[in-house]
Amino acid sequence: RAHVAKLFRILDEHGVHVEGGRALDFGCGVGRLTRPIAERFTHTVGVDVAKSMVAIARTHNTHGARCEFVVNPHPDLRQFASGSVDFVHSCLVLQHIPPDVSPSYISEFLRILRPGGVAVFQAPAQVLTDAEIDARLALPQDGYYIVRQRNAHAWAEIWQAGTGWVRVDPTAAVAPERVVRGRSLR
Repeated sequence: RAHVAKLFRILDEHGVHVEGGRALDFGCGVGRLTRPIAERFTHTVGVDVAKSMVAIARTHNTHGARCEFVVNPHPDLRQFASGSVDFVHSCLVLQHIPPDVSPSYISEFLRILRPGGVAVFQAPAQVLTDAEIDARLALPQDGYYIVRQRNAHAWAEIWQAGTGWVRVDPTAAVAPERVVRGRSLR
């Protein structure tokens, strides 16, 4: 719910008006984001490739006929007519689709949007080879890290232009003293 509220707040702040007609949530999984999207639209469809996820989403649907969940076994969105939706949403999905397929889904998002519709999606910013991924996930040469609760961090990496990948600690915003105390993971 918070993700959807923030998304629409950002759209409003940028003067983007979204009609409340039909919405599509691509890669809906169990419908965690589809349900709050449905609160803003006359009809919302959650789409996923996994039958098991769609089955769970259907059991949690509290919006009746206003919200439906469908399986999409195709490499496109052929089951949706061109210009048939006002809003397309896809969060943390396209990076799990092969890079040669995901651009065609983006084209499909635009095809099914009505004129003036809005598509919001995340796309991978960099494609890594299997070897690059393996190298990034490899254990250090000298063994294992020992992480104790007192210096545990939720490390993430971000790409900074001109610098490359930089390790950041998103918990620093909540507890900056942890960054000062526990910089080392060894």
